[in-house]
Amino acid sequence: MINKKIYKFTWICLMFFCLIAAANQAVGLELPLNLTYKETLTSKAGKAKIRMLHLTLAKTEFGYAITSSTDDSQSTSYALPNMRMYRSEFLRNDGFKLVAQCDGQKLTVFNQQGKKIKQKDIGDLPWHQHLILLNKFVLSDEDEISFVELQLAQQDTKIGVEEFRAIKEGKALREVNGEFIRTFKVRITLPEKWSHLWSAYAWFRQSDGLFVGFEQTLLPEEDKCVWELVTEE
Repeated sequence: MINKKIYKFTWICLMFFCLIAAANQAVGLELPLNLTYKETLTSKAGKAKIRMLHLTLAKTEFGYAITSSTDDSQSTSYALPNMRMYRSEFLRNDGFKLVAQCDGQKLTVFNQQGKKIKQKDIGDLPWHQHLILLNKFVLSDEDEISFVELQLAQQDTKIGVEEFRAIKEGKALREVNGEFIRTFKVRITLPEKWSHLWSAYAWFRQSDGLFVGFEQTLLPEEDKCVWELVTEE
């Protein structure tokens, strides 16, 4: 009887670790990844402002770590094997710091003094602060998902938690570093009743689901925003 119990326990443990391994492998990306994206903001007057975003994605004991940095800020985020984020730390060069964490169905934000300044019930929606975390979705059979993103403003009193929808719109050729590649085209928009107010498109490489480009639909009062993958290591 003892041996049967030990066998059953061992089998359950093996199945658990196999599921964890499968979840990690399902991402389709060869990790770690070191990526550089170029963001171009073009004003209505035609003036362009460019900045670079450096991003790394690596496996951890519990899922993934995503670090990103620009010329004025940096962040470190952590996600489970299913790509749902559970913690993010944001630091600006002027010393402004935020920590956000998802505990169950609540997303909570703390300032640099550790004071809770924002909390929102997000239900079962995943928290995807980085579009690269849509990787599993674009490689799946799902046609549409909803997710939330933390909107960081200059002042901690203007932090928001916004809901978005990602909708597959088929396959497309996309130029990346002078070469046309096959991609999945995904529309990013607001929930249905607000979808007419804002939308954008994102492109993901078909072979592994890597996020390679983004273009915001230009509204009269907004700058045009384009993201392009420029280096991959």
